[in-house]
Amino acid sequence: MTSPAAIMGVAVLTLGATGMAFADEQPRKRVQIASTDRADFAPGGLIRFANSAGDVIVEAWNRPEVEVTVLKWIDHEFAPEQIAGATQRLQAVSVNMEHPSAEELRISIVAAHVRPFGRKRRVEIKYHIYAPRDSRIEIDHRGGYILLSGLTGDIDVVSRRGDILLMLPNPTSYAIDARNRFGIVTPDFAGTTKHKYIIGEQFTRDHQPLAHHMRLRVGFAGITIKEVPPEGEAPASTSVK
Repeated sequence: MTSPAAIMGVAVLTLGATGMAFADEQPRKRVQIASTDRADFAPGGLIRFANSAGDVIVEAWNRPEVEVTVLKWIDHEFAPEQIAGATQRLQAVSVNMEHPSAEELRISIVAAHVRPFGRKRRVEIKYHIYAPRDSRIEIDHRGGYILLSGLTGDIDVVSRRGDILLMLPNPTSYAIDARNRFGIVTPDFAGTTKHKYIIGEQFTRDHQPLAHHMRLRVGFAGITIKEVPPEGEAPASTSVK
């Protein structure tokens, strides 16, 4: 028959071994890559996102240039021996920026064929852009949150999923056609609202003369259009956290 003292001794040895294992374990870290590019950009120029994914933030400033900060990360903590592989995974997903002229900027994603980590370890991307106030925006988006702030140029956004928030100094100057298949459209002002199949909504507003156009299409998420006072000039340099 095993004595209580012997049982306690085994328990103490087990706890001691576990404590040694925790002491030897190296701290786990998150992996991310950030880059910032800046170029001259003419007023009224076109910023076009093609096949993009992730969070997109475009803010207006009073400068004849565009600043683009891209942050890539994996929402997971890695052991030291996994850091190199995680970094390789981030580098395999590249964000291409083409600037064919001072009036156009094209942004797209190119992902190399690598073994994925899985759903919880996918590469996340965030774009933070400062652009002239009257820049035109075209976004063809696979999914993610989109925020457009302080802009006055034409806006055309198509997204499969993810909320869209527009905070504009004069949204009532736009001819607006905003629709989603599943969700609601929430404007700050009057217009015509129609419901589609109970779960979708369309909001339109005509303006004469038509100064600018706004076309929004979302598959699964909400659209919010808010009128805000004109903002001051954005900082000279930025960083995405």
